[in-house]
Amino acid sequence: MSERPDYYDRHPWFKKYSREWLEGSIRFDCTPDERSVFDDFLSLANESRNRGIIQANDETPYPHSWLAAKLNVPLELLERCILKFTEQQRVIENEHGILVVNFSYWQGLDTRRRGRPTKQSRQRPEPTEEEKLESEYNNRVGVAAFEKRQELGRSLSTEEITEITDKIKREVYGNESTTR
Repeated sequence: MSERPDYYDRHPWFKKYSREWLEGSIRFDCTPDERSVFDDFLSLANESRNRGIIQANDETPYPHSWLAAKLNVPLELLERCILKFTEQQRVIENEHGILVVNFSYWQGLDTRRRGRPTKQSRQRPEPTEEEKLESEYNNRVGVAAFEKRQELGRSLSTEEITEITDKIKREVYGNESTTR
């Protein structure tokens, strides 16, 4: 039996919460064909190099005609879905691509592992106050940088990263941030 191709290592799967999908507003706000397109959007956003943004590269969105062909749907349906999902604030389309709103939240990209703690994690000693602050700082920097990348639709410059880290350092550590 052959091994899985390398592309499975990049983004092998994504979360889809069944209860929200079956009982959430998308069930009654959208027709079955529109829900199918949104489901395809989630898959495309997961496969993107900038997860959560459907784009050809950091600066270029896919043409609607290409997306319609890729998803095997009529162009009219795709454009209707983009308009409707934008109005419902499920996606945001800009010059860099289509951002799936809250993709990072639902995929847990900006949070720690969710669910029941493992036996190993239950046996860890309680972290010190300094470790808690350091963890909060690291988490907030990661989330802020991720959100800024998604907002801009491109990688961040060194100056932008420094600005984010300095701001969060001041928020987390207060005035003692100059010593860190």
